[in-house]
Amino acid sequence: MRYSILDLLAKRSDAKTILGKLGDGESPDASASAGRAILHQCQKYGVSVRDYLDLTIEPVGDHSGYEVALMELNMPVRDDFSNGMVLQAAAETFQTRPGTKILFKEVIDDIIQWKVRLDNIESASNLIANSRTIDADEMTVRVELDDGDAENRGTRYVPEGSKIPVRSIKAGESKVQIFKHGSAIRTTYEFERNVRLDVLTPFLARIARELEISKAEQAVDVLVNGDGNNNAAPVVTQSTISGVTGAPANTAGQIQWHRFFRWLMDRAAAGIPVDTVVMNYDAFFQWTMLFGNNDDKTTSAAEQLGRAGIQVNRNPIFDQPITPVLSGFAPAGKLVGFSRAETLEELKRANSNIEEEERNILNQTITMTKTENTGYRLVFSDTRSVYDYAN
Repeated sequence: MRYSILDLLAKRSDAKTILGKLGDGESPDASASAGRAILHQCQKYGVSVRDYLDLTIEPVGDHSGYEVALMELNMPVRDDFSNGMVLQAAAETFQTRPGTKILFKEVIDDIIQWKVRLDNIESASNLIANSRTIDADEMTVRVELDDGDAENRGTRYVPEGSKIPVRSIKAGESKVQIFKHGSAIRTTYEFERNVRLDVLTPFLARIARELEISKAEQAVDVLVNGDGNNNAAPVVTQSTISGVTGAPANTAGQIQWHRFFRWLMDRAAAGIPVDTVVMNYDAFFQWTMLFGNNDDKTTSAAEQLGRAGIQVNRNPIFDQPITPVLSGFAPAGKLVGFSRAETLEELKRANSNIEEEERNILNQTITMTKTENTGYRLVFSDTRSVYDYAN
């Protein structure tokens, strides 16, 4: 049976009713039982613990259901002495009320966000058009024109009585590959008793950064090699690009701006202008050299083009910047160009940590996991092009 999260909204009530005996400090067994009951509901409806509390607990003022639950359980995520909030109170709650361990990951995430502003150099978020949460396997799709419309692609003027071009979205032959990303830190009961929770911040910040790098690796792989139903991105070799009269001889391994600009023009002329370019660190160096000093040591190639009204790092014709995205997993000697809004979608599997959180309730140790079950699929397959400057 498939359960709708709309049913959770119908259950909405005050924090005491929803939490039950989760915060019972007199009966550890009752607290643990309440924690397992909440996890069962999360699994049933395919939501995280935070989402479950937001959906089922009535907000109070500007505080969401999850935040109201933390206040009810005396679990602050930062020190605020002027308002009587002491972070260590959360650690003591975890010790004496085992059911509350279902919130350990959420509380630690909040502590990290308060203490550290994570700004990852490599992140999948810089590559995707959209992110969705799913609760079951999902097929990859193909966007195709109906039979007979091959000569009338896309949106166009339609004469009276003529057939309107139709794109069909069809289920593919394979499912989106979902991978688990992340790692964990295990803390002992004695640690929780004697050490402040924010001591974990630098360790968990590294885990969060490594998780983003892992997701970025998967996203770049789909961009370059396809998602099972959509093929690998086509490759344009710099040395073979024509229509660049007056350009110097090609130098393998160096981005040659005349040919690079021709590539941008060709993508724009095809109606799929490049607004995002993925590159590894060596390629980023080459990219930067486009804007460094030229042979005359006074002006860069970009400055010389600017005098002619051309900006190499902007789409021709359109006043739109091109965003360089760093990834150590981008292929060497290549730039992966695409239209971000039309290319890659991220799919996150809901409530993938429920079993790990349930084990925490039963153990003297707490395993803090920072994981995501994530997959990527291509929305349109023709929005990508790989610029090979190594040849």
